[in-house]
Amino acid sequence: MTTLAPAPDRPAPRPGPAGDAATPWWRRPWVLPLTALVAAALVFMWASYITLDARTATVELPPEYPGKYQIVLAHIVFGTVALVAVVLQVWPWLRRRHPRVHRWVGRVYVVGGVAPSAALAAVLLPMIAGSHWLAWASRVTLEVLWVATTAVGAISARRRRWTLHRWAMLSSFALTMDAFSTRFLQVALMPLYPDVIDEGAFLLLVGWGGWVANLLLVQAWLLRSMRRSRRDRTRGDVLAA
Repeated sequence: MTTLAPAPDRPAPRPGPAGDAATPWWRRPWVLPLTALVAAALVFMWASYITLDARTATVELPPEYPGKYQIVLAHIVFGTVALVAVVLQVWPWLRRRHPRVHRWVGRVYVVGGVAPSAALAAVLLPMIAGSHWLAWASRVTLEVLWVATTAVGAISARRRRWTLHRWAMLSSFALTMDAFSTRFLQVALMPLYPDVIDEGAFLLLVGWGGWVANLLLVQAWLLRSMRRSRRDRTRGDVLAA
């Protein structure tokens, strides 16, 4: 007796409330730390802008770009939407228990978070073109990958290509978390600059290290998850034979 394995790209049946309730909390220990990390990133981002006073801004505001402060502020607002939405998107309980809410949060993430935040970042790029080329190249690469992975995730969801959707949106999540990882590296490495590491090394580590590390970690986790899924499917086929 043999059984037919489901198509690789077909979504697995959504577990009901009993399945979610049976999953112990320690199987997903990353939910609360992730929420705390995002909250810390938001506090760090807004600390110098919550008063709406340009004099407390952490970016340079040259007179030749009189509207830069307003663009930076809008970028932070939409970036906040993206950060909050992406945490909700990767929360398994919300995705399984409330799939309709999950879909609407996904739309908010794409339309109200990533799209306007990336568009404003593109407007800001010419304003920082005079900075070190390592920092400028890092921001350009990050924004291109952020938009590309988010677009692939949104399109694949509409076409019900769930495997591709999962990969793309988790990659987009990794890039969104640059808001935390880059600032963490900046604070962690600042005591070493310039006595231990020079400007080029500092910009390389801060500008590229955060989001590249996030992306590699997510890809490693996806690869491990895929191998485990294949192993479980093979074991199930053997038992059903």
